[in-house]
Amino acid sequence: MCSPPRSDHREIDTEGIVRSRVVVDSLALALQKSGDLLIPLAEAAITAAHFSVELGQVVLGERAGRESPDQITLYNSVGLGAQDIATARLAVAVARQKGLGSELDLSA
Repeated sequence: MCSPPRSDHREIDTEGIVRSRVVVDSLALALQKSGDLLIPLAEAAITAAHFSVELGQVVLGERAGRESPDQITLYNSVGLGAQDIATARLAVAVARQKGLGSELDLSA
């Protein structure tokens, strides 16, 4: 089970954030809840511009996720239910198309 994002906890150190091109699910939520980003911001190791790219912009082709082959791209998610549902629907559709997995009847 995952714990909710908290502004005072993180899963990657400041150096890892500094070395990465960070893509977020929501800039507004990241600025409130992501200790992975708020701690390096407080340390003045990065600015908010370091994580100004949202996943939706990358998916729509509006912004690049990776700008060069040697660049590290890090996705920092605080958890948006709508994105989780859309991703799950896509995963199920691909699995069905490829004949992978097992269908379960959960209606009973």
